[in-house]
Amino acid sequence: MGLSNTLSCIVLSCLVLTACSTSPTGRSQLNLFGNSLDQQGVAAFTAIKQKMPTSTNTKANELVQCIVDSMLPIVNARYGSQEWEAVVFDDEQINAFAVPGGKIGVYTGILNVAQTPDQLAAIIGHEIGHVIAQHAAERASIQLGAQALLIGSQIAMQANEVSTIEQQTYMSILGLGAVIGVSLPYSRTHESEADLIGLELMVQAGYSPHAAVELWENMSAAKDNQKVPPELLSTHPSAQTRIRQLQQAIPKVVKKHAGNISKNTC
Repeated sequence: MGLSNTLSCIVLSCLVLTACSTSPTGRSQLNLFGNSLDQQGVAAFTAIKQKMPTSTNTKANELVQCIVDSMLPIVNARYGSQEWEAVVFDDEQINAFAVPGGKIGVYTGILNVAQTPDQLAAIIGHEIGHVIAQHAAERASIQLGAQALLIGSQIAMQANEVSTIEQQTYMSILGLGAVIGVSLPYSRTHESEADLIGLELMVQAGYSPHAAVELWENMSAAKDNQKVPPELLSTHPSAQTRIRQLQQAIPKVVKKHAGNISKNTC
């Protein structure tokens, strides 16, 4: 089998797998890696802990752990248990993150924006959502598929004796198209999906869903003076888009979990 045919088979296999794999929200997704990135995620998280100081603020650490603990029974019952870990890093970044393997990092900077436990629950639920939806594996799969298409296109141009200059021009256009037309939209989809998964988790764990909207209002105000790229060129939806999507989802989520809500004690 020639290289171009092999690449075609890879792309075809990706398309077939897309129809067979679904995210927690029911979205069709491409995931060629499954849970195989967990070990890499744990190793990366360990490296971050070695390089970045952790917070010594007892109240902040207890609050983050309390919120995580309130959500894990819900997560484990639906997606299977794993060794989750949450660490508060002493850094002024207004951010949080999660990596495969159940590792969550919260920067102290975001605690100034998340002004209530409920708002912090929206952040932590969002990060847990990224992990259980296997967004990292999906991103890696999309990148692999895009690379295969680019390589296949270059091989086809070489086979048809397209000039080097023309090849470079076409590859630049294809590369830009892959970023704007594939990678960035998927990234924004992942962010919106994690918002919705987090919303469900926080509702089930007894937090106010409206706090998710309040959080993004605070985030928008905190970053008001920063230069933000247009949504089309961003990895994240705009704060306004996220607020609108959450407002639309709240009534449905509350109704869905009306009889299955825990009491929040954080």
